[in-house]
Amino acid sequence: MPDDLDLMRALVMNAVFRQDYHAAYDFDQKLVAAGKAEANDLNGLAWETLFFDRAGGPDIETAIKATQLSQNNPHILHTLGCLYAEVGKTKEAREVLIQAMDLQNLDEPNPDYWYALGRIAEQYGEREVALADCAKVTTPKQALQIPNSSYRLAQNRLKVLQGPSQ
Repeated sequence: MPDDLDLMRALVMNAVFRQDYHAAYDFDQKLVAAGKAEANDLNGLAWETLFFDRAGGPDIETAIKATQLSQNNPHILHTLGCLYAEVGKTKEAREVLIQAMDLQNLDEPNPDYWYALGRIAEQYGEREVALADCAKVTTPKQALQIPNSSYRLAQNRLKVLQGPSQ
């Protein structure tokens, strides 16, 4: 039912709750293809690419489109910053993350930002700093928020950083 926006979004969230991020991405792409996607839908599409290996890497282009549609939404800017950090564009990541923090009047990073800062540190080879930053990402208050949270991403990175080859 491509005309039922609520149903399409429910399919995305159901896939996220199952931690089937590739399926969530596919459902979000159908939303975009149907011409129904709004800035938050594009943000979700881009964010989901942090959770699985996607051909072409994280979807930065979609995140940029979401930021253009949203006009300074700090949550969407956070996504773009995380995507930049993921691909090693550390300068861009830092600038976007600072802009997002400024929009939220944050003097210090909140838990979501510690994940992104940890990825930046990791890109610079600062393993211990990355570990410390990712450890500062707290569990969301509601269990339903965990599957697509910065916390889940931080836990994934902690496993990699603490892996047997380290």
